[in-house]
Amino acid sequence: MAEQQGKPEKPKPGVRVEATPVFFGLTNHLALVVTDESARQTGIRGGPSQRGVISPSMTDAPEGNFGPIRVDEAPYQRGFVDYAPDAPKVEVDTKGKSVGEVSACFRRVGRVIAAKNIEYLPASTNSNSVVGTMLRLCDCEAVKPTVTAPGFEKNLVTKDELDKFQ
Repeated sequence: MAEQQGKPEKPKPGVRVEATPVFFGLTNHLALVVTDESARQTGIRGGPSQRGVISPSMTDAPEGNFGPIRVDEAPYQRGFVDYAPDAPKVEVDTKGKSVGEVSACFRRVGRVIAAKNIEYLPASTNSNSVVGTMLRLCDCEAVKPTVTAPGFEKNLVTKDELDKFQ
């Protein structure tokens, strides 16, 4: 982080996608980091709702049940499961929408995903699908760092489902 007169520079409002390596570095887990107007950072991630056992090959079916996808939101700081300030990251173009509007949309999409009880599958419907779905349904630029992230292109929710959800 750049410093001016000995003080760390405040992060600018915006949204970014971060990638942390998983499965011995063969693939990556994506998460969103939202910085609001007060420079507070929030991490948003999808993941399994329970521990499962994965097969030795990511192409094989998982050996154990991971449960439905769970969407979590928490302060982006030490202790957040995906806190990785040095992770590969990319800024997201929110296409003119405020951080508040985008955050509200991300939360709504997360609630729809949770309500659908979508099975977490490490190689398809996963954390990367959550991030990709949120970006696309909230009309943001659907970008990720240049890393392998299976499931990113998979939409977990349709626009109609989002519109009908209360």
